[in-house]
Amino acid sequence: ARLTRRVLLARIHQEDRRRVWEAWARAMENGARMDVEFRAVDELGTVRWIRSTGQAVRSGDGLTRSFYAASIDVTDQKR
Repeated sequence: ARLTRRVLLARIHQEDRRRVWEAWARAMENGARMDVEFRAVDELGTVRWIRSTGQAVRSGDGLTRSFYAASIDVTDQKR
């Protein structure tokens, strides 16, 4: 299955969605580096803590062309 923004946001804990969305939007808008921790909930209801960092890639004309991100499970560090 393709990982879309909608699927990803659905997995983010309801209380964290706005903060994650705002961090992503800032990165897309002004090229700021995204660095955010949030809770993700899988299909069985298990909650894991995720740290995600990312950066928008802009073309010469200043338009955002893509967004690269990496995420890591930091649940054990949160305990």
